[in-house]
Amino acid sequence: MSESFAALPVRSKRAPVWFILLVLSLFFFTLTASSGAAAAQADAKTAVLRIAIVGDSTVADYKSDDPQRGWGQFFPEFVDRQHVTVRNFAVNGRSTKTFKNEGRWTDVLAFNPNYIFIQFGHNDSHAKDRPESTDAKTDYSAYLREYVESAHKQGATAILVTPMHRGKWDQSGQHLTQELRPYVEAMRQVAHEKNAPLIDLYTSSERAFEQLGVEGLKTLFAQPTTDQTHFNEKGARLLANLVIEGTDRAVPALKIYLKGSGATRPSLNSTAQAPTLFLIGDSTVRNGQGNGSNGQWGWGDAIASFFDPAKINVVNRARGGRSSRTYITEGLWNQVVEELKPGDLILVQFGHNDTSPVNDESRARGSLPGAGEETQEIDNLVTKQHEIVHTYGWYLRKMLTEAKAKGALPIVCSPVPRLNWKDGKPVRSFEGYRQWDAEAARGAGVPFIDLNEIITRQYEALGMEKVEPLFVGDHTHTSRAGAELNAAAVIAGLKALRENPLAPYLSPRAAQVSAAGPIASQSAFTRWEKEIVAYEQMDGANPPPKGALLFIGSSTIRLWKTLAQDFPEHRVINRGFGGSEIADATHFAERIIFPYEPRMIFLRAGGNDIHAGKSPAQVFADYKQFVAKISARLPAAEIVFISLSPSIARWNEADQNKELNKMIKEYTKQSPRLKYIETYDIVLGPDGKPRPELFIEDKLHFNAAGYKLLTERVRASLKDEGEK
Repeated sequence: MSESFAALPVRSKRAPVWFILLVLSLFFFTLTASSGAAAAQADAKTAVLRIAIVGDSTVADYKSDDPQRGWGQFFPEFVDRQHVTVRNFAVNGRSTKTFKNEGRWTDVLAFNPNYIFIQFGHNDSHAKDRPESTDAKTDYSAYLREYVESAHKQGATAILVTPMHRGKWDQSGQHLTQELRPYVEAMRQVAHEKNAPLIDLYTSSERAFEQLGVEGLKTLFAQPTTDQTHFNEKGARLLANLVIEGTDRAVPALKIYLKGSGATRPSLNSTAQAPTLFLIGDSTVRNGQGNGSNGQWGWGDAIASFFDPAKINVVNRARGGRSSRTYITEGLWNQVVEELKPGDLILVQFGHNDTSPVNDESRARGSLPGAGEETQEIDNLVTKQHEIVHTYGWYLRKMLTEAKAKGALPIVCSPVPRLNWKDGKPVRSFEGYRQWDAEAARGAGVPFIDLNEIITRQYEALGMEKVEPLFVGDHTHTSRAGAELNAAAVIAGLKALRENPLAPYLSPRAAQVSAAGPIASQSAFTRWEKEIVAYEQMDGANPPPKGALLFIGSSTIRLWKTLAQDFPEHRVINRGFGGSEIADATHFAERIIFPYEPRMIFLRAGGNDIHAGKSPAQVFADYKQFVAKISARLPAAEIVFISLSPSIARWNEADQNKELNKMIKEYTKQSPRLKYIETYDIVLGPDGKPRPELFIEDKLHFNAAGYKLLTERVRASLKDEGEK
């Protein structure tokens, strides 16, 4: 019956050293390394390595009669002490400032360490009138830079360790408070600037602590009722293990000196060499600790039984309350990326929390609606940091691109439906997010599962009476039965794909789930409907002149607010819509090109196409279709392509932009009605890279100085036309 969707070497004096090394390497490392690699590791470990640990009371050593312990006290247990000397310099109550000013850093350097683990932040965050207090953006960052630079000058590697979470919960009792986040972000920034290894203990401890829950977390603290900062032996050992796992990833050169690390394993019970299926998303994928708290479950907690554990590891990295934006900004996505290996897969589902406010004092987690390049600058009321917020589609594309770069295959799912009925039928929701999910997947060339539609159809078949018990506490979070249904729907969606990348890993239970029926794909152009309608309404109220200069394309055109005054001698029309691709301009030609009967059409587009994953050849083909459609209807109109110019934000796409420009430039030679304006070089400085002074803060879009240069190139082209 088909299941419903519910468901070191010894040196002998009698034999040559090379022979002994060879025998030992064959004996110990047959399964994991060649004999040459093993010998190299053994030789590397003959010298004693010196490791220094720097920090505060959460890192420091304690006497046996003190209930408190710091993770630095147990760190030596995780290293090969025959070849590694560890000295813990951490001292209670110190910050980056007081540790340095008391001369303790001089003592660290005098130890002549090879590596220095540095963790500060707890005391730096104290009240401003305290002597140890620092400001995250200024002196805290400055002291960290000084530590990294002076260590490097002496030949040591400074390893920055973000401070672990305190045991303080927010009002929901499901998530930890974020008061240390400014210091965490500052340390991440310094690590990025100085190219220093970073162990994100803040994120890994958050995950571990939240998995334990309120009561479980209390068992890690020396005085849980009065002090949520200082740990007992159990807590310190856990943190030491997390630091070792982070070291395994951040400092590969130290791997041969570590023991007891689980960092190379995606989960405690993973199958060696097997691929891993990561699940990322919000509470509808993993609710709370994933243990059915309050009777609520996410489908990620129910899906493992549909896969063969001997063939694939299933790891649920979803986090409740997160949007596509905050999953990235909080470092959760970076942690998944660090764990990815070629051949892994990822199921991605966001949307529910992306609809929240972009900036408020509660969560500040919403993304901008849409899939374009629009941005909004805010001073985040929660993190107290300046932030550039992007669209939902932008965050998705970032994750898909970075996953593919690691050799993993992401699969995008639309958000599961909520309990919302009208006239006896479930209301189809998240229409925009479903479309933006589909577009992001299409642009990245990865599978898309319209999970929302698949589950909604099942709800229709079951009826409202049977669907209501599938939700607990609200209209969003499901019961175990609801989670089982949603998990089965994911399997049904996978089976409906033309090629199911997870087919080889399914369990016998999955065999009982039928493939989802065909779903009509939504138009790829509906995302622009509101903007196109707005232009049509403008045209109705104030009809544009015939024979004008029409500028159309993506955000470079849309944000060109001074277009009319830059060309006062011409009648101009601006019909740009941010984030659009060339195919979008072609599609809407009947509505925002042909009615104006322009004599010249200036197109600036293609950059978003490249950014979405299209090759220059594909974008060139789209451009030729644009030309063909315009020429057939407006044969006398000149079509002018304003070339792509590189930006700082997308400098890695500069070569592709240049290749597309070259294709189109050659193509324009075929007809006197086709023109090309070169703008690639206008943004470049003496070093051959884009000049920062030409862009707004997002480093993607022009500022007034950038538009001035663009205007000069277009004006020169118009002058040339007038002289012919």
